[in-house]
Amino acid sequence: MDEIQERKNVAIEQKKQKKYEQFCAHLQRKKKLMVALSGGVDSSLVASIARHVLGEKKTIAVTIDSELFPQWEREMAHRVAKSLGIRHIIKKVSLLTETLQHNTPQRCYQCKKMMADVLWDIAHQEHMDTIADGVTQDDLADGSYIGVKAWTKTGIWHPLAQYGFTHNEIISLAREAGLENWDSPPESCLATRVLSPEIITTKKLGMIEDAEDFLHPYVSLVRVRLHQGLARIQVPSQDIQKIVDMKEKITQKLRDMGFLHVTVDLEGYQTRDMTKDYLSKKSIPK
Repeated sequence: MDEIQERKNVAIEQKKQKKYEQFCAHLQRKKKLMVALSGGVDSSLVASIARHVLGEKKTIAVTIDSELFPQWEREMAHRVAKSLGIRHIIKKVSLLTETLQHNTPQRCYQCKKMMADVLWDIAHQEHMDTIADGVTQDDLADGSYIGVKAWTKTGIWHPLAQYGFTHNEIISLAREAGLENWDSPPESCLATRVLSPEIITTKKLGMIEDAEDFLHPYVSLVRVRLHQGLARIQVPSQDIQKIVDMKEKITQKLRDMGFLHVTVDLEGYQTRDMTKDYLSKKSIPK
């Protein structure tokens, strides 16, 4: 049995290595590359491989600094770029336009389109003709993630998706590369925490960010969903009891931040919040 597992492990490693070599060969033909660096493990891995293949002078990382993204992500992106020794451009831009504030189903697409325009403006200024991101196969397969369609339409390259890197392969390569965020949990923009069609404001985004920053040290992953003043805390199932045990401390803290009510989602963390689907039904049980 051990011998069979060992052969499987060897096959998995060889498959990962083949994808890696194909990606590197493609990069060599690109000559230079700009990476949209979010601070997550996926885009960090792309930046790391580009730095290894093209060198520091032919690789640039760009991070968009907006009210829609938590501060710790920008800080992580900066640390990753610094550790790789590549130039890092942080572009501050407000993405919370009047259109986005209305929080329609097209919000993510509209936001990503604005981000793509900013990235391409920088790319042209830097005489770069290719922008790569950290979009994966799973992102492309997720029909609810319409924002990726905007980046695809504007010509941003998705190398991890193109070469079929799995989540486990990405984590493995990031760990081997020595990236400090190799085991970071998945993240998404703060606007995803505000239930549509509730209006998004900078105040609400700030409350959500502060609440999640407060809870992060106690759990492996957290989302604070906002519904008309109610904070619905989502954590992995194994962390729910930790939140319950701290209920008085958490409730008081979040109320001080401006939330009217504080609840825990007993279904736990979900990559896609199903509340919108529930509320969209014609008949809601009382």
